[in-house]
Amino acid sequence: MKEAICSPRPIQTAKAGYPSVFAMALAVLVGMLITAGTMSAAIIDIINPGFEAGPSTYVVSGWTATSGGGGRAPTTGGLAPHTGTYWGFLDPVSVIPASLSQILKVGGSNLHVNAGDQITVTVYQGLRPDMVTMYPSPAGDQILNIRLWADAVGSGTLLTTATFGNATVNGWDLRTCSYTAGTAAAGHDLYVEFQDPHGITRQIALDDVSAVYTAVVPEPGLLCLLGLGGSLLWPARRNRKQR
Repeated sequence: MKEAICSPRPIQTAKAGYPSVFAMALAVLVGMLITAGTMSAAIIDIINPGFEAGPSTYVVSGWTATSGGGGRAPTTGGLAPHTGTYWGFLDPVSVIPASLSQILKVGGSNLHVNAGDQITVTVYQGLRPDMVTMYPSPAGDQILNIRLWADAVGSGTLLTTATFGNATVNGWDLRTCSYTAGTAAAGHDLYVEFQDPHGITRQIALDDVSAVYTAVVPEPGLLCLLGLGGSLLWPARRNRKQR
C-alpha cells in the first residue's frame, strides 16, 4: 500500500505596507458612516425678531445696540414695517459702526454646534424713500454686514460675514447669511450681528429676523452596520492569526 505524500502548505505572509482585509473593510464602513447622515433642523430662538418690543427708540428688547447706533421705529420716512408695527434700524449717523446683535439660543439654551453643522440667518432689509435724496449714491449707499461671532461680538472670533448693498427703495429685500461650522465655532457661544460699518449714509431698516440650525446626524442604520461589520470581521481576523 502506497503511503500518501503530502506537500507542505506554503506559508502566506502579508506584504509590508498593505493593510489587512479587516482594516480595509472597517475603513469602508467608517467612511460610509461619516459621509452619509440625516440633517436635523431646529429653529433658533431669536428674541424680538420684529423689533416690536422697546422699551424706547434706542433700547430694543433682546438686542444689544451700539449706543445711539441701533434702535427701532414705526412707519418713518415713508417706509412701513415689513410686518407688525415697528422695524429695527442701524443709524451710522450717530455712531460708527452701528450694530444690533444677540446670542443664539435653541430651546432657551445657548446654541453650541459641532463641526459640519450649518447655521442660516435671514433678515428683511429696507430703505426709506427720504434717505435716497438725503444721501445720494454712491457715497450714501447702504452697506449691511450680517456677521456670526464665536464667544463675543467684536472681541471674539469672527466666523463669517455676508455683505449687501442698497435695498429696494420703499421696499423690503430678503438677505441670507449661511455658515458651515468649523473648529472655531464648535462648542462656543455664537452671536449674530447686523452692522453698518461706515459713516454718514442711508439708514438701514431691518425686520423679521429668523435663523435655523441644521445638525448632521449619522444614520442609525449605518451605526448598526458599523457594529455588525466589526463583529463579523473580528473572528475572521483571529482565525487568520491562529493558522
